[in-house]
Order: sequence, then C-alpha cells, then structure tokens
Amino acid sequence: MGKYWKFKIFTDLDGKSDVRDWKEGLPKKLRIRIDRILVHLEAQRDMRCSYFKSLKGHDNIYELRITHNNIQYRPLGCFGPDANEFTLLVPAEEKGFKLIPKNVESIAEKRRDLILKNGGYTDDYI
Repeated sequence: MGKYWKFKIFTDLDGKSDVRDWKEGLPKKLRIRIDRILVHLEAQRDMRCSYFKSLKGHDNIYELRITHNNIQYRPLGCFGPDANEFTLLVPAEEKGFKLIPKNVESIAEKRRDLILKNGGYTDDYI
C-alpha cells in the first residue's frame, strides 16, 4: 500500500512548533494512537473517514477527530503547501461543542495563509 499524503506541521520562523510541543506533552498511548491514525490517513486517496472532517464555517480548514479518556482532541490543519501534503496548523480540543482555545479557528486561517502565500513555515510531522 502506497502513501498518498505527507503530513507536515506548522512552525514559526525559528522552527518552533506548538503542534510538536502539544504532541510531545500527550500521554504515550495517545501519541501512538495519533501516529497510527496519520499512517492510516497517509494511505487514503481522499481521507474520508471518521477521524477527518472539514471544519464547519471555515473553507479549507479541517480537523482531526480523536477522543482519548473522554477528551476530544481536534488539531486543525489544511491541505498544502505542496500537492499531497496536509499540514497540522494548531492543536485544539472540543468542549461543549466549542473549540478551545477560543480563537483557534482564526489562528488556523492565518497560518494557512502564511504557508500557502509565503512558503516555508512547515516541517515534517514527527
């Protein structure tokens, strides 16, 4: 089975990533589960599955949907910057049908604009 997608993470100009920091702070079992989900998604031509959903009200922003120990993790991302790439832009959680932090959707939109218009700002998902 081949890979159709490559996963990236958003970084600032110094190479720092809150997505990387977030993942490293998660429990080991959850990190392993996220990695397995991304390996599964890499092999999907269109990534249609219960772990992946477009974010309502935000064109071109998507959420990974992972629940662990009754916590709903919802890291946000977008397609790009290059073909067959998906970039995780910002970590988020869902509580009471709302994403937190409160401004996470606007952060994701701004970061998407940066990677698509300016290039850079990404690193390989680790």
